[in-house]
Amino acid sequence: MKNEFVFYEPGKSDVDSVPIGNGDIGAMVWGEEKGRICFYISKTDSFSSSLRLLKIGRINLSIGDSFSFISQNLDITKGVTTLEYEDDKEKAHIEVFVDAHNPCIRVGISSDKKISLKLESEVWRTSDERIEGGFDNRTAVYGDFFGQDNDEEPIIVYKDHISDKYDDAIMWYHRNLDSHYIPSLRFQQMEDLAHHAKDPLMNRTFGACAVSGQLKKTGSLGMSSVIPVNNHAICIGVLTEITEDSDGFCDALKQLADRCSSIDYMTALETHMDYWRKLFENSFISISGDSQAELVESGYNIQRYMNACAGRGEFPIKFNG
Repeated sequence: MKNEFVFYEPGKSDVDSVPIGNGDIGAMVWGEEKGRICFYISKTDSFSSSLRLLKIGRINLSIGDSFSFISQNLDITKGVTTLEYEDDKEKAHIEVFVDAHNPCIRVGISSDKKISLKLESEVWRTSDERIEGGFDNRTAVYGDFFGQDNDEEPIIVYKDHISDKYDDAIMWYHRNLDSHYIPSLRFQQMEDLAHHAKDPLMNRTFGACAVSGQLKKTGSLGMSSVIPVNNHAICIGVLTEITEDSDGFCDALKQLADRCSSIDYMTALETHMDYWRKLFENSFISISGDSQAELVESGYNIQRYMNACAGRGEFPIKFNG
């Protein structure tokens, strides 16, 4: 079974990324030239007030402009992507994985020489934005709010919030200030059934919190090394909750990130890889033959990996993966 995929060209955007996930939280990771590693964060239940599945955010890591990209590897039987960089024959090794047993993304960096790491969270929903379109030109597609008269019930994508509550972490979140749950049921002529379930969109709040023992907060969305070191470990906790207030959510998210970060990095990595190893050892399909047979086997295993990355969340896997 082909389980490793190696790329030797640096990425330029998420188009060049590889997927990792733990069944609920996901990340699309790519390595750029000049020592920058980027990834988007996703979650299976990060729905906006209009049922749009939003990305949690984006993380940019910099190990220094002098580092040149060598390769990026994805091993689907380990659930880990690794990136290699080089600076004058001194190597830097980066591991990124979404912990199979905990709601967090872990990043481990080891370098032949001491390096100063910079971490930045990129938030692009900086203001409330109305989605244009009326009843006549909206289409019935999953992930968009179809059939609603946008003039009477405007659809707003609300801005994200940045929390400066904690000196040892960067945190941001999105909170639904309203809900289009009832308009959706009304459009489907099911409004009389609304009392059977609690509104799943109102006050739904989701976000991420990054912590690291080697990094110091430098701004609302930035962290950097206190001193240059050979090894860095970063933990990014990710949470979705329906809460009455945002302060309670922030406290729960910070506690989650601290709890995940307190787990020894190597212990977390080993138990994570053991989960993926057992997944592929316990059941598999092996196909032998010509190159077409190998292609079918590879495609099957990649799809199984993708399903495992996204199939343990609160909601079913989206039809488009």
